[in-house]
Amino acid sequence: MTKRGRFITIDGPNGVGKTTIVRLACERFRVLGWSVLQTKEPTSAFNRANEEKRGPELARLIVEDRRCHLANEVEPSLRRGMYVICDRYIESSLVYRKLDGISFEATYKENSSFQIPNMSILLIAPMLTLKERLKDKKTLTRFEREHTSEEELALYEETHRFLSERGFKSVVIKNDEVAPQIVAKRIVDLIMRLV
Repeated sequence: MTKRGRFITIDGPNGVGKTTIVRLACERFRVLGWSVLQTKEPTSAFNRANEEKRGPELARLIVEDRRCHLANEVEPSLRRGMYVICDRYIESSLVYRKLDGISFEATYKENSSFQIPNMSILLIAPMLTLKERLKDKKTLTRFEREHTSEEELALYEETHRFLSERGFKSVVIKNDEVAPQIVAKRIVDLIMRLV
């Protein structure tokens, strides 16, 4: 019988470098001979135009995308013994719904039937770094246009505490002045020790 895989999520504010760090961590796992699925939310099946919607309508679409993602990609991979590394998960839903005026409690309730990750990583960076990276983006999301990096980072830190109190094994990693490869190595080392 195959040993069940591990589900790792990496969240954090826009501009923190999640996509790069997730890619580098997955590459490192593969070099070490581990079977890994690199994935993200919202998934590629999610219509990006829907991100302009607000409140409960957007929340419903994200929950449905998550339900399909878990059923069709994450769960089958975990059953095959793979490590699944996901760029964004429930933490991001809590932050973005809160920016739309929906409480953490209401969003958590909508997502409470979904799997708790084996490890949830909050990636943070200095405010100046976040702002510099966003300044270079060609197209900003609605949340990036309407809210500040300060608001987003503060909500991620609040979300980290909220989910830790509800059984999430959550850690904070700084993506600051060191090369992204070093941050990815730190994450892989942490996952290998704690999961």
